[in-house]
Amino acid sequence: MPNYFEPHEVKTLLAYAPHDRARMLLMLQWRAGLRISEILSLKVGDIQLRSARPTLAITRPLPVNDRRYSSIHPAIIEARLYGETTYARVVPVHPELAEALRSWEGDGDGHVLKTPRSTANRWMRSAVATARRRRRLAKYARPLSSRTLRNGYIVHMLVHGIPVDTLRQWLGLGPFHRMSRYIELLPDPEAIPDKTGLAPEVILATIP
Repeated sequence: MPNYFEPHEVKTLLAYAPHDRARMLLMLQWRAGLRISEILSLKVGDIQLRSARPTLAITRPLPVNDRRYSSIHPAIIEARLYGETTYARVVPVHPELAEALRSWEGDGDGHVLKTPRSTANRWMRSAVATARRRRRLAKYARPLSSRTLRNGYIVHMLVHGIPVDTLRQWLGLGPFHRMSRYIELLPDPEAIPDKTGLAPEVILATIP
């Protein structure tokens, strides 16, 4: 079963991030579920904060296997029709992340964060090590990584009623990705609130 961070553990990691840039990296993973590679390619112009429902756009190459992805990604179908080689996945921005991004000036060349991937991974390890050293983070049997934080985002969204298919789209996952392993991590799957009829973005705005 995948490791994942609980909300109180993420709060601890954010508090012990070595600096503001590291904190922004962790925040983008926790509040948007982005992969490290997606964060490092994200540009300031990809973020829209002026609307009532802020979003960010992740531009990715079109997948080779259309049958695997196109059924849940209308953007892929549209990109194919117009002869594009990339497509944009739109991810809604949580209010806490939106607040942090509004005062963020970027990191050069229009990037939100510009740093080598190895450095970004080191920031995560630094936050984990500091929190453990100060006895604020429990020890896990398996190593902790950026994937652990992304897993925490997935579980947190499911706990608060974000539909599985919607979450797949936000995460950029294919329809055959096995989400059941995350559902099995929920404290009580039967207790997931029924928010049928509410737009996922509306639900997101209420998630602590």
